[in-house]
Amino acid sequence: MMRERLRAWAATGEKSGSLPTDILFYRDGVSESQFDKCSNDEITQIENAYDDVAKELGLDMSKGKGKGKGPVTTPFNLTFVVVGKRHNTRFYAKNVKSTYVAKKKGVEFVNGNLKPGLLVDSVVTNPSPTNFFLQSHCAIQGTARAAHYHVLKDGMQLAANLPRLTQMLCYAFGRATTGVSYVAPAYIADRLCEQGRAYLRPWAENPDMAPFWDAPKETNGKPYSKERFEEWKKAKALELARTRDVWGPNYSDGANLAEEKKRYNPWHPNLDKGMFWM
Repeated sequence: MMRERLRAWAATGEKSGSLPTDILFYRDGVSESQFDKCSNDEITQIENAYDDVAKELGLDMSKGKGKGKGPVTTPFNLTFVVVGKRHNTRFYAKNVKSTYVAKKKGVEFVNGNLKPGLLVDSVVTNPSPTNFFLQSHCAIQGTARAAHYHVLKDGMQLAANLPRLTQMLCYAFGRATTGVSYVAPAYIADRLCEQGRAYLRPWAENPDMAPFWDAPKETNGKPYSKERFEEWKKAKALELARTRDVWGPNYSDGANLAEEKKRYNPWHPNLDKGMFWM
């Protein structure tokens, strides 16, 4: 997926044929017990994907200064932040001045939650990695739950500016005119995953649906090993995505197409250089 997005950047960006020098990556759905795996596997895969696409484009690698654990030689900076909301930490207003007045059905009442923009980066945070709580939204009902951000890598050296930037990005979600509860890139990715379920609806509605392929077996008739089966699944998923046209008529990455004719975005080309509502 990272290679695909980088190729799309190179194909449609203002500087055609180039790659971004800074990448801010917000990752949702990772528990604290998975941070080491995220650092060792996912961040390395992102760096390797960047390396691969840079070589595809024939970019000069001699000035690289990779800082990750993988064999990275490309000059880009990656800041990788995990976003979490599944925690039990809550923050309360100690007095009326710390909260705000809300209105429901024409009746005003004291909301009781702290005002949006609350930042907590000490005392109740984890000792490492760098992390902070940010409550960026007005809770409509009940006690607001602040998002918990963990910085697993900070190649861009954002440091103290990251909470402010994150707060600003909470106001960039296209389906709301105010701040949302966590950063817009992760929020949008969550909505896209929900949309992805629509493509799987036939399987969800009909569990007895006939399979497209039979499970593979080794030459001796035994099932594939776990590793080979995972590789087989990835290949079949790619085959399914391409042959059943799940991305629509504007997406095309066929192996028989010249690179200049490939297109890695599913929306209409008129939207390539602008933002749009999703």
